[in-house]
Amino acid sequence: MKTNKMMLFLAKVYAAILDACDDLPLVFRGLILGPVTLIVAISIYQWHDREYPSRPPVDVNVQRIQHPNYHHIASRALSKFAALTSSEQTRLIQNLEENIWSVEQWLVYLDESNYQLLCLGESHLESTRKFLSEVIFTKHNFAALFLEVTEQQLREINRRLSSDSVYYPLLDADILQLLRSVKNNNPNVRIYGIEANHRQISSQGKSQKSRDDLITVNFWNNYVSNARNIVLIGAMHCSDSAFWFYSKMKNTVNKKNLQRINNVRIISEHEEGPVEALVYFLDDIGFNRDDFVIINTKKLAPEIREWFSLTSKLTLDPYQTVIIYRPSESIND
Repeated sequence: MKTNKMMLFLAKVYAAILDACDDLPLVFRGLILGPVTLIVAISIYQWHDREYPSRPPVDVNVQRIQHPNYHHIASRALSKFAALTSSEQTRLIQNLEENIWSVEQWLVYLDESNYQLLCLGESHLESTRKFLSEVIFTKHNFAALFLEVTEQQLREINRRLSSDSVYYPLLDADILQLLRSVKNNNPNVRIYGIEANHRQISSQGKSQKSRDDLITVNFWNNYVSNARNIVLIGAMHCSDSAFWFYSKMKNTVNKKNLQRINNVRIISEHEEGPVEALVYFLDDIGFNRDDFVIINTKKLAPEIREWFSLTSKLTLDPYQTVIIYRPSESIND
């Protein structure tokens, strides 16, 4: 409908220009209409590209080893596991069974819990947004969703949601399918933009607040008390490390409520080499399941943290919970 209106408007403008040029000599009409036609064509292309951005084709690679430079980590861990006694292997397997859940188990746990904040750290990938849309947000109820956008950007996203748009990227990955899943399952959900805006940045003066300081301020300004709040933001912002949003937010939470907040890393099994190595190891010792959740990274057996020290440092230690999803088909479906 919008495209038809735009085309009709441009056609009327072009017709008016043609009428105005009727009395001009042919050579002058050519000099005027040539550039005008080019400008109109470029305007149509730019408008259509802005209003209806095309989804980039991305195929999922399902090869088991995609980071060969890290595969030695898995091979070495498998050798060390094989060298354990039978009782030691049983103890390690039991520890993994206690701490590695299916996504379905985790969602049931969430539904039964009284959490007030989940910080979901993602890498802005199409596959991650698809996983969140189809697996997480279609099955979980909560009150408020916070996005890494300014209020102005959120207004544009909401406009797209109300239109016939099927794709609109936020930080290079589609956000519409995700938000429609959220709204379908949570009709009364409140959505807020908490990105630092230009006014905040320009009015800082000598305060020198960081971007994450401002994001934290914006979050608390819109926080829905006594309800479930989810922040969907870049993974580093959710890490429990100094200077990042989650850590700053956590430092302002009443101690009695610390058990009601959690930071979660969402990552594909092949997104990073150290994670792929851990998944390969788990598959080979019998944990070859679909998407799974390491429910509490701090409770994993010491052997796992030792054998996968790089994975622990980069992915496990900064987060309490890690979701590892395993895309098995094209995300363009």
